[in-house]
Amino acid sequence: MLIFLELNEINFKFLEHYMARGLLPHFQTFLGRHGYAETVSEREYHELEPWIQWVTAHTGLSLREHGVFRLGDIADIELEQVWETLASRGVRTGAISPMNAKCRADTLSFFVPDPWTKTDVIATPIVRRLHDAIGQIVNDNAQTRLTAKSAINLAIGAIVCARPQSYGQFIRHVVMAKNRPWIKAIVLDRLLADLDITSVSKFKTISRHCF
Repeated sequence: MLIFLELNEINFKFLEHYMARGLLPHFQTFLGRHGYAETVSEREYHELEPWIQWVTAHTGLSLREHGVFRLGDIADIELEQVWETLASRGVRTGAISPMNAKCRADTLSFFVPDPWTKTDVIATPIVRRLHDAIGQIVNDNAQTRLTAKSAINLAIGAIVCARPQSYGQFIRHVVMAKNRPWIKAIVLDRLLADLDITSVSKFKTISRHCF
């Protein structure tokens, strides 16, 4: 089993700074064991947006080659992504919320896109409704609006898709989010992480997940 964990907009200079202070022990253990390599892509600052860079990571193509400059633009472009390459070779694969990625292969075990990209969803009806609820929350974040429908779908999705050991953390974070709105992102990321873990366990797939 192989899991690709995509950590969006991580600054490794800051990461190393806080690891040196002993504040990120899990990162320190993981990177101390496996290390990391620095890669180079576009050099112009305005071309370093994550929705550009993730397309490069998913396809192996530079911005000039893939031409995807805006979040969601991938939906209108036909590019082979790494999970489709693997699926075409008989490897069971799935993806949960990969940024600016398109669902093209019906041979995938599961595919839940990011909240901004209009593409197909390969999932159960409950997961589809959970995806819709997360999309509503994320896209209406400026208005801090949560519709009744989204609240119901989010609650049902959490009960079905989250791991039981996470329930206590979810309750604590939901209570904290009343005074600290930024904690909503932690709740949604943890829920997506649990969805990824349960999906990989169910389908025994190679998985990609983006935070």
